[in-house]
Amino acid sequence: MSWFYRRSRGPLVGPAHSTLLRRSPRTRRRFGGMFQGRMGLLLAALGIGMYWYWVFGLSDDNPLRRRGPQVRSEQAAPAPAPAEESAHLSDAEEEKDEIDLLRERILAGAMAQLHRRMQWNASYVPLAYPGGDLPIDQGTGVDMLIRALRHARIDLQVLIHIDRVRHPEHYPLHLFGNPRPDTSIDHRRIENVWAFFNRHAKRLDSGVSERALKNYLPGDIVFWGEGRMEHPVHVGIVSALRNDRGVPRAVELWRQEERVSVFNPITYRPLMGHFRLDPERLRAVRAPRQ
Repeated sequence: MSWFYRRSRGPLVGPAHSTLLRRSPRTRRRFGGMFQGRMGLLLAALGIGMYWYWVFGLSDDNPLRRRGPQVRSEQAAPAPAPAEESAHLSDAEEEKDEIDLLRERILAGAMAQLHRRMQWNASYVPLAYPGGDLPIDQGTGVDMLIRALRHARIDLQVLIHIDRVRHPEHYPLHLFGNPRPDTSIDHRRIENVWAFFNRHAKRLDSGVSERALKNYLPGDIVFWGEGRMEHPVHVGIVSALRNDRGVPRAVELWRQEERVSVFNPITYRPLMGHFRLDPERLRAVRAPRQ
């Protein structure tokens, strides 16, 4: 401490004995030169930055930028299309666009559930109506489908209830202990979903040939059977992914792992039905009876 005190020529504190104030003229000249040099570098960098912004940073439309005459090619405005060419889409094209949009929304609703843990629960649970649902971490393959359709603003709970009340003869009521309509369970029974899709969806080829597989589009709904059973046992949604053989993969609730996956191809078990929903047909279900 005494050595430092002698070198600093004063105590460590106090403005009267500060080392900055007691430096020699040589030291002050050296520090002043360093300060001036650093200020010069700073001003030079600032000038270079301003020049760069002035030349390259300003857009061509800014009048401050002057890099010589600006030559612009004048492009003539496109001529208006003839009346016959600018007509509205045909009814068939509008219908196709609406169906494709619906498929995209259904697929988005299915992919939103991907990898979600879901405990298999096919038991009866009292549900609200409309829009009733189980806890998000419970359900079956049909519940996964119901949630995907609701993402596309299609409430299968409402549609099946309306159609079942109006046309009970088209539903396998003999399979259930209670034949009366029940909004808590009717739409969760795959037999009822199968009957509804056969009545109000476009049924497509469910073959597995190379040509038939090309007709499976993302957002289509597929049902799988088992043996010679009259009704399907599982349901899934065709994804946009295909395996190395070109077979589409299905979004489904994988019961063994209790999670929604897109791992299995649609041919991993016997296909029983291939459907595509049509918004026009679905609107007809809800239309008032004549």
